[in-house]
Amino acid sequence: MLPNTSLEAIRLISHLFEEQNCKGYEKYGRTIDHAPDSNYEWNAMISEELVDALQYATKEKNRLHNELKVFKDLLLMELNKLYNTSKASSDANLCLGIELAIITIMESKVGYENGKVSLDVND
Repeated sequence: MLPNTSLEAIRLISHLFEEQNCKGYEKYGRTIDHAPDSNYEWNAMISEELVDALQYATKEKNRLHNELKVFKDLLLMELNKLYNTSKASSDANLCLGIELAIITIMESKVGYENGKVSLDVND
């Protein structure tokens, strides 16, 4: 018995294959099984598709990085507001905690790898 995550991945991949095959049939009027080998440079097409995939992955990585930067900036802005409020109330422990949180965030690198958000803090 396969885990639910594997079954979900199989369903997704199967759906993508169906979509791609339909798109190919609409574009070329035949399936890949009926495409004449003499009309295509299959290895060149593989290389082109892989280059496209790398570009898509790079674009998505950059988009996620920018999204995380915006989140980090918003978080710092909110922490600064909270810090100013706590300073006005003279709560030294709260101020210190917020200062540490701000410093940690400012000195950190936000990343996204293997489907997880990471926060690398410099020592």
